[in-house]
Amino acid sequence: MEAGAGGVAIEDAADLALHRAEKGDWDYIDPDIFSGLGGEVRVICYLPQDEELRGRLDQIKYRMEDLLKLSDKDWNVGSGRTATRAVRQEDWENGWKKHYCSMKIGRNLVVVPTWEHYRPSGGEIVINLDPGMAFGTGTHETTVMCVQMLEKAVRPGDTMLDVGCGTGILSLCAARLGAEKVTAIDKDPVAVRVCRDNVKLNGLTDRIRVVMGDLLDKPYPKADILTVNIVADAVAKVVRQAQGVAHRHTQLIGSGIIREREQDVLDALGASGFGVAERMEMGEWVALRAQPL
Repeated sequence: MEAGAGGVAIEDAADLALHRAEKGDWDYIDPDIFSGLGGEVRVICYLPQDEELRGRLDQIKYRMEDLLKLSDKDWNVGSGRTATRAVRQEDWENGWKKHYCSMKIGRNLVVVPTWEHYRPSGGEIVINLDPGMAFGTGTHETTVMCVQMLEKAVRPGDTMLDVGCGTGILSLCAARLGAEKVTAIDKDPVAVRVCRDNVKLNGLTDRIRVVMGDLLDKPYPKADILTVNIVADAVAKVVRQAQGVAHRHTQLIGSGIIREREQDVLDALGASGFGVAERMEMGEWVALRAQPL
């Protein structure tokens, strides 16, 4: 970064092993990313290809040589190799938009990015969305399954808690399907801001309230529907917290569960007095809709 990079990406297989042992938020990690490292750590940066590039590269090379002099059996710097490759400059902020277009994710629900014009037909319900830097464009299997379950679950006048709301996609869909009061919860301030923007964009500020919170760490009113589309550990934790917000007819929709972790969520549901009413599977992901027994 001292040589002029705006940031770096660090690829270290030891990080994967550490977080797998903790069974935390790393369900989405693809281990193949680290397969070519051979035990080393790769640091990647991008530098502008200008008249100062040679000097920047020399600076990095010389600093690497200094580090190698400090390498010993207790602190192995690694091979110290540096390599460069020219890459085509792109508009990273906007280039991804060409891959994200209108998508029908339920019987009638269509997610439309703000930069695209879409004319609905045949009773389609449009959700306008600008994902910004938050998770949840509606294209991921976990989100699609949640939306399809919501189409069956939501009744006019329902209340809902959307835990880990991201862009607010599930909250928006529920409100468009007839939910009267929705509380969207996320611990990421960026997600909270993006969600509020999307709620305003869709004219639903009177029906969707966006708050910052870590799962169900605060008291919330009882809800007819409870959604949590994060990862298996988070789903199981919300299930264990759900007694305070669930009533006899509450429907709990959990997604973001990789197939290998499904049993952990099923165990949590059983221990908390929920029975599975519906199960969906797309790719390696599982979604479950459960109700109190």
